[in-house]
Amino acid sequence: MQIPGPDTRVVELRVHGILGTTGDELTDSVASVDVAGDGIGRIMRPADRLRRPVPGPMLSAGDRSVPRIVEGYVWGRMTSGGLAKATWALLFPFALANMAHWMLPPYQDRQPAQQRARPRCARCSGFPPYC
Repeated sequence: MQIPGPDTRVVELRVHGILGTTGDELTDSVASVDVAGDGIGRIMRPADRLRRPVPGPMLSAGDRSVPRIVEGYVWGRMTSGGLAKATWALLFPFALANMAHWMLPPYQDRQPAQQRARPRCARCSGFPPYC
């Protein structure tokens, strides 16, 4: 086990399941504040009653303590609304497959080097299409 350095921090990211959960329930706090995101998906941190962010608990790692930041990702509004708004959930896997296909290198770059080498013509020492 590595010993944590002086700048080591732990970020605990909590993501809720199917049912919509508030940021307060997700971070186990009396209140929560937005730190990133928009109205559809956002990242929340625990806060006190005056909506000031509170530091997370300290974790013990050997003989030192490491700060822990608790964050929660609230995505409940992505699927709430209607059939048209939830259609993204059905199309998302196809979008990932399409994106992965276009990220592949061209076909000739995926072949081994022996297959990529073009044969030379013995008659003119050139490539066959240009003889």
